[in-house]
Amino acid sequence: MTSHSQPPPEPAKDRDAPGLGGLLRHLPPLARVGVIAVVLGGIVVAIIAVQRSGSSGSSKAGVDAGPLDGRPPARGELAPDFALPALDGQIVRLSSLRGKPVVLNFWATWCGPCRAEMPDLQASYDAAKGDVVVLAVNAEGTPTDLARRLARDFQSELELTFPIVLDSPGTDVFNQYRLRGMPDSFFIDRDGVIRDMVIGPLSSEALQQKLAALLGP
Repeated sequence: MTSHSQPPPEPAKDRDAPGLGGLLRHLPPLARVGVIAVVLGGIVVAIIAVQRSGSSGSSKAGVDAGPLDGRPPARGELAPDFALPALDGQIVRLSSLRGKPVVLNFWATWCGPCRAEMPDLQASYDAAKGDVVVLAVNAEGTPTDLARRLARDFQSELELTFPIVLDSPGTDVFNQYRLRGMPDSFFIDRDGVIRDMVIGPLSSEALQQKLAALLGP
């Protein structure tokens, strides 16, 4: 008896192969390279677009933060305006504080003289009972999250209650005010005009004298 065996099933034909792989098998080698290059290029463009979109969103969120004009500070002139985040994330703009005298103090947690003058600033802020704003600009020179953590610990340790804002990691506002070291203090009147400044440590006596002049008629 003659036996008959079933022929093996034929492999699937290329034309039935789904997806890009099936298409590529029908193309000459050079054409395959071209198609792959186009696909990879599209993926790269998409990734760049997503990254730019994310960067654009971050930029818009912080568009009002940092220096808002390029003027250097000078006695008798409006204080250079800026906007910076407070420890709670709220943006504080210097010009929005007009109507009250402002003591603008630049400091950092690693600055020994800054630490030494903080109790006097706090005492003056308490004594003024809301008639004077003490605005302390932390120019730590570190990433913002680290600066916020360090400033909060410093605030808690010294029991500071006046507002603290965070300069950028590149200390843009510190540079806007043409400063080279810390601490530094600017005494700004109700109209936003710089009436006096102290570049370097501020003694208790000097602080009281300059505040009295600032609050005078």
